[in-house]
Amino acid sequence: MPKQASAPSSKTLILSTLLILILALSFLNLSIYLNSNERSKVLASQTDLYQEIEFWNKLLQESPTYLTGWVELAKINISLGDIDEAKYDISVAEKIDPNSKVVNEVKKLLE
Repeated sequence: MPKQASAPSSKTLILSTLLILILALSFLNLSIYLNSNERSKVLASQTDLYQEIEFWNKLLQESPTYLTGWVELAKINISLGDIDEAKYDISVAEKIDPNSKVVNEVKKLLE
């Protein structure tokens, strides 16, 4: 007569449950790590943009008619979502060179 399979012992059930729990926690930990890494990248890029703003502001204090500085500030402010500041920057650039193609291109982004 063939032997019938016996029910798993309680020790086997406990080990299986622990293994499943460890795997689930590992996947959760990996998910948290990957999401925090993306958040860090976004924060780092925003920090870079604020450093660029600081750079252009210092440069424009010394050379307030430097067209490229105002255009770059406008682009940075657009990427940060600060549309009012970008409009101000591009209006200053437009006063410096009303016929600038670059100024007009950035101005179109703000319409």
